[in-house]
Amino acid sequence: SGGGAAGAKGVTVTPLMAYMKKRADSRRKGKARGDRKARKKKAHKGHQKGQQQQQQQQPPFALVDEVLAGGPAERAGLAVGDQLLRFGSIDAASFGGNLHQVAEHARASENAVVKLGVIRAGQHLELELVPQAWAGNGLLGCHMRKMA
Repeated sequence: SGGGAAGAKGVTVTPLMAYMKKRADSRRKGKARGDRKARKKKAHKGHQKGQQQQQQQQPPFALVDEVLAGGPAERAGLAVGDQLLRFGSIDAASFGGNLHQVAEHARASENAVVKLGVIRAGQHLELELVPQAWAGNGLLGCHMRKMA
């Protein structure tokens, strides 16, 4: 009977038909796998976007009102008027209302990178500051005040 096998309804399935069915099934599985990957990737992007929105929705806790020339803050790109959303692990939720907390974090992170989140002219920026001894006082080279 031409090398084929009888199917469920008495239809002869040729090797070519079996191959085509297997290939079609494989494509369907591949598409399903691709769909799962796309959904997973989309969910991950949504999570990242949610984190960014949450971060941007947090109010700033300090305002930079002075940046000294040649200091670590200037080298990091910090500018007068920047609103501090995050200084390392300190943010509005963990800020105790005392800027000494920022100074303590700077001392504990001396010569290490501290990630800053700031708002400048309505734009969210990420900066990296390295608190360190320099020609001026302190480890930062800037002055900030608590946001009301």
